[in-house]
Amino acid sequence: MFLDVPTMEQPEVYIGNVGNLFEESGNLVSELFREFATKFMQAFDAWVETNNCYKAQ
Repeated sequence: MFLDVPTMEQPEVYIGNVGNLFEESGNLVSELFREFATKFMQAFDAWVETNNCYKAQ
């Protein structure tokens, strides 16, 4: 199937054992995961900027 939409192929993210990353109150307890997620979101932000066909002119 071909959908003709851009996809972000890298970096790829699979997150397991999510229950161990948060406290019962919902706060993130893993600083290592926080750093990883921050780097992923920065890559995602750059990808969105590159593929944004609706940029303000």
